[in-house]
Amino acid sequence: DHRDLHSFPTRRSSDLGVKNISDLYHNTGYIYAQVEPELVERPNRVSDVVIHVTEGDQFKVGRIEFEGNSRTMDKVLRRELRLFEGGLVNIAAIRNSVLKVNQLGYFKLNEEDPVDISTNSEKKEVNLTFKGEESDRTQLQFGGGWSELDGFFGQFSIDTKNFLGRGEQVGLSFQSGRFRDYFDLSYFIPWYRDKPQSLGVRAFKQFVDYGFDTFDQRLIRNSKGGILTYGRNFRLFQSVSLSYNRSNYNDETSFVVPERQPGDPAPGPNDPKPGDTVTLRSQINNSSLRPVYLIDSRDNPFEPTRGQRLSLAVEYAGGFLRGDNYFWRPELSYSLFQPTTSYPARQVFAFNTEAGLISPFGGRKIPLLERFYLGGENSIRGHRFRSLVLRDAKGDPVRDSVTGTILGGDKYAQFNLEYHFILGGPFRLLFFADGGNVYGEGQSFDLSRLRYTAGAELRVLIPVFGAPLRFIYAK
Repeated sequence: DHRDLHSFPTRRSSDLGVKNISDLYHNTGYIYAQVEPELVERPNRVSDVVIHVTEGDQFKVGRIEFEGNSRTMDKVLRRELRLFEGGLVNIAAIRNSVLKVNQLGYFKLNEEDPVDISTNSEKKEVNLTFKGEESDRTQLQFGGGWSELDGFFGQFSIDTKNFLGRGEQVGLSFQSGRFRDYFDLSYFIPWYRDKPQSLGVRAFKQFVDYGFDTFDQRLIRNSKGGILTYGRNFRLFQSVSLSYNRSNYNDETSFVVPERQPGDPAPGPNDPKPGDTVTLRSQINNSSLRPVYLIDSRDNPFEPTRGQRLSLAVEYAGGFLRGDNYFWRPELSYSLFQPTTSYPARQVFAFNTEAGLISPFGGRKIPLLERFYLGGENSIRGHRFRSLVLRDAKGDPVRDSVTGTILGGDKYAQFNLEYHFILGGPFRLLFFADGGNVYGEGQSFDLSRLRYTAGAELRVLIPVFGAPLRFIYAK
């Protein structure tokens, strides 16, 4: 009674073992190695598993070439590869090299045939040609638009992810709108001195008028400063970085004095009356360090379809760094993109979750605009920008005891579930469910108090724009 290998219940473990042995050979130069299992039956319902291995010859990498990089320098692509000329051929390293090159975002390898492999049996060498095309990530914009944060605005910006074909990022932007004006200049070197280390510098000046919200509160921040960042890449997808932020904030808070409630102390003769608008101003100098640990295996930084992203960050402000802000701010975020099926269109399941908290020290308080507020197109869709605020056990907004302004939380949690339909061309349709809330001092991360929304979004990825056009309906 000789049965086929696939009819045995041990098929999965047997197949996995055969695959591991096969991968071991294919990743150490034996590209023609064949591994075949055989089951030899014995009495008492026992079978022996015999693995037949035909090793073949061991091959090394000959020449590595690139095709289609009319602007990007060879060394910019070569440094992303996980194998080198003269080393043993490694099939897994070839796959990882394709992924790392595509992660750059400005040179896209062919989907069907990204690597042309040719063998030289006499020299026992394999020549590799990576084939792709440039993706235009240099954006020159002059025009205007509308967004929830900015309102109507005009802008000028130039941004390149591949400056002079060297893989360096340069950005210069100016924008003026109804609610926000900013000037931003940045320069980032992902491979500083041709080593797996990065160096970035950014200078900014920004004016943001958050406007009156649903609580008759208006927040304005006028800020300027700079950020210096050093990073180091290691292993396949991991990196660490350390940023120093030095900035100055001029904050202005305006609020409408609410009606007096029973039990409130009687107002003094010089106290504002209910309905009056009170404006408070403060100047804050911020000096902080922010280390970040990052794992990013997404296949594309702009339009991911598979992979994961994990970020762990802690910001430390004040203390030996001086400044007016004294706080710790740890934050965690995790995103997953998982392909599901390709019929009738490519489909992707996506999940994102974020959480953070801020804790003052040195007898200081948390500045109003450093607290957490949720809501908006990049947070909980369907809620207005910064409309999810701190609430008490009754569900009423919590106000600062001195100023009367609505407070954000000292911690937050949110999640986003999405199901994408990649419709071809620039169109991507997705259905989503968002949830999140902010919590204050003495409150725990109570998931039963999350605020939920659900809806649909159409994204149109037009290269001339720096971000996709987004049409969102949420309930």
